[in-house]
Amino acid sequence: MGVLPYKVHYENSRGETVRLDEPPLLLKEGELFNVRWRLSTARRPMGEGERLLYGRRQCEERTVTVAVAAGSTEQLAAVLERLNAVMEYDLHSGRAGRLWVGEQYLSCWCTASTKKLSCDFPSIAEVQLKLYPESPAWCTERVYRFTTGGSEEVSGHKYPCGYPRRYGTGNRELVMNNRSVAPAPMRIVFYGAAVNPRLLAGGSDIGINISLDEGEYAVIDQLAREVYMVDRAGVRTNCFDKRRKNGMTFNNVPSGSSTVQVVSGGRVDITLVEQRSEPRWTTA
Repeated sequence: MGVLPYKVHYENSRGETVRLDEPPLLLKEGELFNVRWRLSTARRPMGEGERLLYGRRQCEERTVTVAVAAGSTEQLAAVLERLNAVMEYDLHSGRAGRLWVGEQYLSCWCTASTKKLSCDFPSIAEVQLKLYPESPAWCTERVYRFTTGGSEEVSGHKYPCGYPRRYGTGNRELVMNNRSVAPAPMRIVFYGAAVNPRLLAGGSDIGINISLDEGEYAVIDQLAREVYMVDRAGVRTNCFDKRRKNGMTFNNVPSGSSTVQVVSGGRVDITLVEQRSEPRWTTA
């Protein structure tokens, strides 16, 4: 077992993965759980201390050390080749990979890989990886699905007491639980057929003023601050100007429980992205 009590792996932006917590690779040490905030403060009256205006997580490079114990020099070479191929791809694609710790991930790029090799032990190596985050937040995604027959949470924790439930034709409701102490962004997908689909979440009215046919879908991505539609041929069209212009499109879901009501003729998928400064230490 490595230094963490759960699975650790790297997934690049085209879905290729490499495990870092099982032979021949084993995570030895790292800075995954470290966090630093940059504070902005103002002087209190009479110069008696300071008050906090806001705090921001710093986007700092993380170092991870991995031991490689192969059965032969040929196997060692194959493992190192695989590690390089998976991690370097993201630097060429321009899209961040994901370092997964359990069900949580950090979007990042591998910016350096330093190897220690030994003539005395030619099938063993130590690799130090430097990871630069795209965002300094560890993310956990929880997916909720609304269909014409009802609604459900399709990933994450289940509700045992009557959720989800349905209210009338095309008008569906459930309770989302944001376990983070900070507001959580959403990735909302409206599927056709639907006209001017929208939802109410945490007091915000979020939607898009377009008509969707069967096989088409529209996306509101609060993380990327994008609004677009994809037709049946797979052609993507920017629909930022078609959003409901009430200033609520990119309002995040507050911490705790929030009722979500959907008004749409088609299926709706909501991915709630909980963000933390460090990975959750427990699975509860």
